[in-house]
Parts: sequence; C-alpha cells; structure tokens
Amino acid sequence: MASYTINERETGRCRVHKNTGGRPFWCSFEYIIEPPPLDTACDVEIGKEPDAETQRWFPHVASGIRQGLADLTEHYNVELQSIKIRISRVISHPIATDETACVSYGRSWIVGFGRGDSLVPVSTARDENSR
Repeated sequence: MASYTINERETGRCRVHKNTGGRPFWCSFEYIIEPPPLDTACDVEIGKEPDAETQRWFPHVASGIRQGLADLTEHYNVELQSIKIRISRVISHPIATDETACVSYGRSWIVGFGRGDSLVPVSTARDENSR
C-alpha cells in the first residue's frame, strides 16, 4: 500500500463531466486542500460560513469523497494521509442536483485527485518537513 500526501495548499473547483446516458445529474464544488500535521487521517469538512446550498449538499459530497477514499485504497492501492479537504461551496442545479449526483461527483473527484500528479509519498513529506 502506497501512502501519499501533499506539501502545499491547493484550491480549485470540481469540474467533473459525466454523460450518464439517462436522466442527467450534476454537482460542482469549490475546495481547499491543506496539509495538516503529518500522521493524521484524511479529513473532510465544510468551509467557514457556508451558504444554504453548501449546507444542504455538503453531507452528500463528503460521503462521496469518503467512498472515493475507500475506492483508492481498495482498487488502486493508494492511501491518502495528512490531507484536510475543506468544501467551501457547493454549486447546484435546480433540476439535475440530488443526493446521488453529489455523492457521485465527490467520489469521482477524489479518485481523480488521488491518482494525480500533486501527491508526494508520505516518507518524502516527512523528510522535507524535518529539515
């Protein structure tokens, strides 16, 4: 099992595009990813001062992210550690956003992030932080 983390804060917006072939569903969210102290679990939290849409959909996005973290471990042998994910805003569509969409988009986003280029092995991060 390979354990990965990040060295620097990142911000962005989930822009996953899905063609469902059926009833469309959609969700998007803005995130901040920070490296907390090493040797902590990956944590998902709601941003400061969330609006009503964010409060409504955050639990479902967070559930999807947690499912995606489990997928990374089970299917890709990747474990994310010492990463704090803060969902600062959830953007919804009045018809196409529902619980399923938020879970699916959160899950897809974190799996993509966990297989991306911005991660470093935990052992490397430890070495850099001890200097």
